[in-house]
Amino acid sequence: MPMKALHLCNKAGCTSLTRERYCTKHQEEYYTRYNRERTDTQYTAFYKTPEWEAVRALALARDGYHCVMCRRKGILTMATMVHHIIPVKKDWSKRLDLNNLMSLCESCHNGIKH
Repeated sequence: MPMKALHLCNKAGCTSLTRERYCTKHQEEYYTRYNRERTDTQYTAFYKTPEWEAVRALALARDGYHCVMCRRKGILTMATMVHHIIPVKKDWSKRLDLNNLMSLCESCHNGIKH
């Protein structure tokens, strides 16, 4: 399957080409702001637990370490993130439910709006 096409970085005014949402230069800036805005300690602490790491590994293995959304488009992209279909903040009980998880590349994960 083909790789994702190159496109312009999502940072306004940047002309760098990337396969992700932001070019290497702007990724750190975006994620630093993203992490700073995540203030709920119960949820951020959850993502550091051994239980999450185990179920995350199972989801990645189940999906063959490929992005589910890209695969639907016929593109083969390595998954680096595991996404909760029903967000943890909406239903805490589904946080470790393997059926509520899908493997995604960073670009697809960042494009999801809740």
